[in-house]
Amino acid sequence: MAHYKKPTQNYLEMLIGQGNGRFKALTAGQFISAWNNYDRDGNGFIEGKELELFLRDFFFADQGPNAQGKNVSPEELQALKQRFLELHDSNKDGKIDIKELAKLLPLDENFFLIFRYNIPLESGVDFIRIWKKFDKDFSGAIDVTELKEFLRQLIHLSKPRVEIDDATLLEYADTIMKIYDTTRTGKLKLSEMSKLLPVNASFLKAAMKKGSRKKLSGEDVKKVLKVYDKDGSGTIEGEELTGLVKDLLAYYCVDYDINDLEDTKLALLSSCDSNSDGRINLRELSLILNIMCDETEVKNILCSRKASKRSLF
Repeated sequence: MAHYKKPTQNYLEMLIGQGNGRFKALTAGQFISAWNNYDRDGNGFIEGKELELFLRDFFFADQGPNAQGKNVSPEELQALKQRFLELHDSNKDGKIDIKELAKLLPLDENFFLIFRYNIPLESGVDFIRIWKKFDKDFSGAIDVTELKEFLRQLIHLSKPRVEIDDATLLEYADTIMKIYDTTRTGKLKLSEMSKLLPVNASFLKAAMKKGSRKKLSGEDVKKVLKVYDKDGSGTIEGEELTGLVKDLLAYYCVDYDINDLEDTKLALLSSCDSNSDGRINLRELSLILNIMCDETEVKNILCSRKASKRSLF
């Protein structure tokens, strides 16, 4: 039976030293280096064989000199993996994402604040308001300079008295960009920024899941309307509608940008805004939600860049 011996070259041990209280804090650059070493397929998660490699290195680094001569059997590794995920996989998806890794490894204190602080976003409306605040050039993407200002405010929210110089902030922004800019454009588009700034959208998700099984009730639709109708006007319009469409895209699509958002919003209004007033009322929202629960058809349309050129329904 194969056993996992202490590796001759332990990547974590090279970066943070051995355990028993002697770990040293990683810089932002070292953290991204560690992430890239274990997220080998670049899909944004440490999972499967990647996770086993990480656990092996983590175990031996944590044990320090006590690990000399120790072996880990495949059964022990699987038990360690299960226990590890129970403790550290906060969203229970069987994978380790970047924020979960940040809580595991010793990081430069201020850099860690970026991952520790959670901005409570109830819906995409909250996300869009933040997005518009930092997308200062209205390019539809967040560049390094804009990201730097976002991180400055994020850290300030966590520790108001902390002052970080521009050079350090730029290092943080470059590191975050390398983590989340999966398309390597040098900017964060909507779907990439959403990973850094996740939205709860629990009411919409619950409605979509229920609607996939049976027709939504009037009360179900009213709950969704209440979440997105921020001004209490009885309709969803403007940035409220943009936020709703953003959450619908996020529900169905992994990859989307500002053009997808605008195309889909136009398609929704064209198909469901029966009185052509540019707003979505309760009846129109009911139509949208009930029809959009047909996942197969809607996913194909929503995730297409040609959404504006054809009717959704």
